[in-house]
Amino acid sequence: MNENTNIILNFLNEYANLILVIITAVYAFLTYRMVSLTKRQIVAHIRISKAVVRSGLLARRNRNGRDIMLKEVVDKKLSVFKNEVVSFRVSLDIFNSSSGNGCIDQPKLLLRFRKSGFELELRNRNEEVGSRETIFMRGGDLAKKDLDYFMPFNKEFYKNLQKHPGQLDYFIKYRDNLNKIHIVKADKILPLM
Repeated sequence: MNENTNIILNFLNEYANLILVIITAVYAFLTYRMVSLTKRQIVAHIRISKAVVRSGLLARRNRNGRDIMLKEVVDKKLSVFKNEVVSFRVSLDIFNSSSGNGCIDQPKLLLRFRKSGFELELRNRNEEVGSRETIFMRGGDLAKKDLDYFMPFNKEFYKNLQKHPGQLDYFIKYRDNLNKIHIVKADKILPLM
């Protein structure tokens, strides 16, 4: 028995550092998992789950009834639109899938042309008048927000609209409480009436 004990003690003595490294690695892994699970519970995970854009570029009313503005832009000179302000209304479903409270910045409307790569970022009307208000969400909340955006005349945008009228995509861009930027493509585009 004394000989067996000496063999075991010699083995442990030779490989003590290796055994210590293995135990430390297991402990570090379990601690990391615990911290990441705790973080998921206390940090908000806010996402836009549905975005519907009502665009003033698709339709508007004039004296003769409903008039398609995209066709006007393609057919006319750009100088006609110098005093034109185009309106957009965005309806968002915002969901916080975490149990932690948090907020996101005011979402921006991003108009991007697929072929040319030109993009124009529009700020929410509340943000334009000086309000830096964020959208606060409690854990597990679902909120529906309607936001208004206005686009004054932008020559580069209208030039791209003339060249690529069917290539315009609408995106919602926002920053979460961890300062990460998210860009979500609009689910549906409707005319603004």
